[in-house]
Amino acid sequence: MSLLLSQNNHLLLLGGSLYYKHTYQTLSKKGFKLTCIDSNPQAYCRSLADNFIHADYSDIDLAYEKIKPLNIDCILPLNDVGVITAASIAELMPIKSPSLSVAKSATYKPLMKKAWVKNNLPTANYFVAENYNEVIEGVRVIGLPCILKPANGLGGGSRGVVVVNKFQEIDNAMNFTMSFADDSKVLIEEFMDYQSEHSIECLVSDEIAEVILIGDNHKIELPFRVNKKITYPTNLSKNKQSKLIELCKRSIDALGISFGAVHVEAGFKKGDPYLIELGLRAGGGAIFHPITKIVTGYDYVSEAVKVLLGINAAKYDFRLKKKVEYQFITNQYDDRSLNLFKKNIKRNSKVYDYHIEQSYDPEKKIKTGLDRQGYVIFVENL
Repeated sequence: MSLLLSQNNHLLLLGGSLYYKHTYQTLSKKGFKLTCIDSNPQAYCRSLADNFIHADYSDIDLAYEKIKPLNIDCILPLNDVGVITAASIAELMPIKSPSLSVAKSATYKPLMKKAWVKNNLPTANYFVAENYNEVIEGVRVIGLPCILKPANGLGGGSRGVVVVNKFQEIDNAMNFTMSFADDSKVLIEEFMDYQSEHSIECLVSDEIAEVILIGDNHKIELPFRVNKKITYPTNLSKNKQSKLIELCKRSIDALGISFGAVHVEAGFKKGDPYLIELGLRAGGGAIFHPITKIVTGYDYVSEAVKVLLGINAAKYDFRLKKKVEYQFITNQYDDRSLNLFKKNIKRNSKVYDYHIEQSYDPEKKIKTGLDRQGYVIFVENL
């Protein structure tokens, strides 16, 4: 189905947290009619949408019943849960979306890794376990150190991802991982100890994938794998960027993705890139918008919507405009330094936007992206 892009297009956005406010604001300014669906009745983006549906959109049947009466032209998933829901609903309504089989391959890690290995793409060795004894077996097969993560957990943000260095750590690690799993399966991966890790934003239009933006990930201390900041554009050499771009395109093709926004995570070891994981949606929070547009000048969110409406995306000219540091507030400040930080933010001309949770806790243990307590977006000229 192909639709003309017009101000009458009705978009359903799956997710309405504060971190997506810029996406809602820019689409609203372009005249789109927006419906937000979120399990939080007080979701921040509720006030930025034309309509709000209070529902858990991971419940596909419930979400379908809620939106069935609406004249929806496009479903925009903002996280991995939304990817499966969007594909499932699109099978029941005349809406353009990747097929459910493609959505599952781009969301469930064992299917993703299997496709990459089948296509001879570099990625960490892995083992899928369904119970404690199989986890022990998997750790022995993969070796220590290794990484445990939910095989089919949805949501992103390093939920349930932990590095295991000793056999004595397996019990606690498995309990942590399973607390974020959607089933009993655990993915055990080789710990690669990458020299650098990267977030890559891509857009696939008319079966052609383009890499729009590459960022450099900066992680908190092990054993957890949460980003404390992402810096854009990448500091990788042109040669490494070329290798990474080619690998991203091959990873997308291996999963049968023919259109839509794609977020790829990858790392470098001994000068070569390895695939970590992929999402059939844009990067989380402010990456989709405004960060990608600030750095590249490319209207990523609008072009992604066009693709979902059956319209080919505009070409990207690959001319970088600005530098951005997307810094996450973890637990790095005590009360005194936090107050000073807030004062400095307000006086800092490089600050584009920021948010600090009112419930900020300097003692909070950061284990997943959900534990982060805000963000700051710094912008500089190149």
